[in-house]
Amino acid sequence: MYTNGYIRMYAKHLNIDPEPVIKHYAAYLSQSPHQQCNHVPVIPIAFSRKRRPVFFYLAILLVALAALSLFFYMSGERNIKELYDMIIHKAPVGESINTENISGTGRQVSTEKKKHILSIKATEVGWVYLQFDTGKSEEVFLVPGQSKTWNFSENVLLKIGNAGGVSLNLDGENLGVPGKSGEVVTLTLPAGSNE
Repeated sequence: MYTNGYIRMYAKHLNIDPEPVIKHYAAYLSQSPHQQCNHVPVIPIAFSRKRRPVFFYLAILLVALAALSLFFYMSGERNIKELYDMIIHKAPVGESINTENISGTGRQVSTEKKKHILSIKATEVGWVYLQFDTGKSEEVFLVPGQSKTWNFSENVLLKIGNAGGVSLNLDGENLGVPGKSGEVVTLTLPAGSNE
């Protein structure tokens, strides 16, 4: 009884029908001990596997197709909204907009802002706070040997705690150490931009 229960549980774990296995085991036990030693049991597992219905795979395929369709639809709708905002709300008077290369994958504007790369490397413990013109802000805590890099295309307000413990690099140009150890310094980058 215990062996049959074990076989039933093990077969269900393997996702096969337990009844043929139990019948085969019962037939094996009904043989004489001599026949049992000479007989290698062959259990018809391959034929007893429960097969998933075709509609299970069809349902997975339909869900995947629906997700892909929704993704592409939302991508195209988002780009149309971006184009509308760019033309109606965000385009300054007198600036031209290049609409030739606007597609479902992105947009191209003739008046591109210069991209900047700011890299800060810590030689002492300190913190850095960045406030971008877009309204996005970020605050990080740096330890000696740690560095952090940001890419941006607008001005950034930079506050540094322990200004003597970091060195700045903007667009490949080494700006050096912005202040004394323990000093809090506020900078607007790139240099010369409106504060």
